[in-house]
Amino acid sequence: NALREFLADTVWGPLDVLLLDLPPGTDRLATITGMVPALAGTVIVTIPSDVSRLIVRKSITVALAGPAPVLGVIENMAGMFPGPGAEVLAHDSGVPFLGRVPFDPALAVAADRGEPYVAVSPESAAARALTSIADRLREALPAARS
Repeated sequence: NALREFLADTVWGPLDVLLLDLPPGTDRLATITGMVPALAGTVIVTIPSDVSRLIVRKSITVALAGPAPVLGVIENMAGMFPGPGAEVLAHDSGVPFLGRVPFDPALAVAADRGEPYVAVSPESAAARALTSIADRLREALPAARS
């Protein structure tokens, strides 16, 4: 399993935060909590499609039963799909809604270039959303660690 090898074979050193961007699925969360037992929390990211919400709802259920608190839900690519977004999913699951990141092709371009998007386009709606989400997570982490 590539995820298991990635987590086990890397010397992380002291970390404030470790972000892992994984496709939805409940099996991956069990692998992570087994390999990184001192998680301060998990963050669920989803796109606002019906299929993604269905899969992510199951992931939230598994995460809520795990050892680390669910710090919240983030909606990525907001505005691309009709219907209720991640805010409804978060509310129904009883976890905080951290925010929406609107779809912006420039974000992918900056990532491909290795440029921090919030530094390249700080006034864009997506950069403002990412900054706001980061602030909310910064506030949630000390409470999750205690």
